[in-house]
Amino acid sequence: MVNISNINNPYIISSKSTQLVSTQPNKDKVEPNCVENKNLIDNYITTQGLYNQPLLKSTKFESNPSGISNYNNYFEKDINGNVLTSVVYSQENGSIIQKVKTTSADGTTVDRTTSNNDSVKQMTILIKDKNGKVLLNKNKSTEKISNDAKKTTVNGEVYNVSGLNSDILSVEHNGEIVNIDLRKMTDEEVGKMSLEFGKNGEEIESFEERKNPITDDERKILYSKVKHLDGDDLFRLSKQIQKLSYLDVPDGALESFYNGENRKLIYSKDVGGLVLSHELGHGVNHNVNTNVGDFNALKSNNEHYQNIYNYEVNNFHKNPTVSSCEKLFDLKFTNVENMMRTGMTREEAEQRVRDENFAESYVVLNCTDILNFDENIHSRALALTKNMPRTLAQVEYLSNQ
Repeated sequence: MVNISNINNPYIISSKSTQLVSTQPNKDKVEPNCVENKNLIDNYITTQGLYNQPLLKSTKFESNPSGISNYNNYFEKDINGNVLTSVVYSQENGSIIQKVKTTSADGTTVDRTTSNNDSVKQMTILIKDKNGKVLLNKNKSTEKISNDAKKTTVNGEVYNVSGLNSDILSVEHNGEIVNIDLRKMTDEEVGKMSLEFGKNGEEIESFEERKNPITDDERKILYSKVKHLDGDDLFRLSKQIQKLSYLDVPDGALESFYNGENRKLIYSKDVGGLVLSHELGHGVNHNVNTNVGDFNALKSNNEHYQNIYNYEVNNFHKNPTVSSCEKLFDLKFTNVENMMRTGMTREEAEQRVRDENFAESYVVLNCTDILNFDENIHSRALALTKNMPRTLAQVEYLSNQ
């Protein structure tokens, strides 16, 4: 585990270890509008008595080859045979299509469809409560225009990206143009991670500054990850992220961080789109013009967000399954005690799991790449989709504030 006590190390103050300590309660109550009423989800939970909702425990998991690439269809059923989670693949007109359907403990459903081909990536997500009320309806697509340009459309809002063949990207949205000068954003210094194993086989990570500065090849790797992001993500990156840093890691290792103190993304060569999107989600969660130690620095510390998050986490903990992806989800996104083992106080750990949940929700809401849920790092997103649908709707609202 990362030694979080050394907060002066820039490769330790990150999405893994940033300490966000509240010295006072959040007195400025913010009640965002998820759909059309300011307290819609929170009020619904209270008025419908959903905190005491009976839960159906899932007991059966099925997986079979889809016949498309290395993707497997996946089904999870409850004790009555009702499908709680399904992931089904198909192929049509040169596109691979992934359809995900989930039902949470209180009956909230998510329908998420992703379609990828050589020139267009599309994602739609529809979230409804058990009575059919729409909590979120989002459509997003990114189209390749040329090797130098692409266009992202989100619910009719267009983001035009150019400069993909250079180190300066330009994003135009509603007449506003932002430029992302990747070279100016890049740290010349490179962090180096070493990995050892303890007596019980646990991984022990350590970080130091590498003697040699970033190379041209490492720059290309760093920039290629950013260029892969969709136009709306790049637009947010221009507002939220100030620095990029390459991390030198042992072969086969994958590592990434968000450094809240200087709004920096730090990542290694094998980081994919999902992971970078997750780290960007940490940046989006961090309110601009706030100090990293302030309670209100994080949108996920919003009182309304906490109410929704705590409600769904409580339901999840009442309904444990043997699913490996839900175990991974629990350790990273809901398990406060596990976070406290790294040396955090309870308050720090509670803020941390909410921050991690926000960042992973950002992935589910924005990633237009097809996620392979057979991979551990992708499977946790599936567990989050099933168990935290109302939180997803809230993250979408807060991401646009």
